Amino acid sequence: MARASRAGRSNGRTDLHCAHTHLGNARAGWLAWYALAADEGVPGRVLVASVGFHGPLQEGEVEVGHSELPQFQSRGYAGEMVGALTAWALAQPSVLRVVAETECANYASLRVLAKVGFVVCGPGQEPGWTRLELGRSSRDT
Repeated sequence: MARASRAGRSNGRTDLHCAHTHLGNARAGWLAWYALAADEGVPGRVLVASVGFHGPLQEGEVEVGHSELPQFQSRGYAGEMVGALTAWALAQPSVLRVVAETECANYASLRVLAKVGFVVCGPGQEPGWTRLELGRSSRDT
């Protein structure tokens, strides 16, 4: 699995890089990340997906979101990225839980979040959306 790192990491399949490494230690890691991967028939690495947090940490909670380019969906990149970034966030002393919101009809996103360990905790802020969370205690069990 790729690990979140300001400098970026590689597992031979996917590189996960922070897009804002110039901001310094206090903010680096809390903004946008992107994934580069080797793709058959394409030389070098190509952009496959992005993941990041929606806004700053508030009362021990941070919201994560992800997006993949259509041609790279259903290959495990989203789960790998969300899992790595969620683990990184929960390792920070100030983070108690990571939340995500997705449309109830977005089965692919719900599946990604469930595989990482998120559980439904209520309705989302928008009609037709659901809110999921993963806390330290959920991660430890």
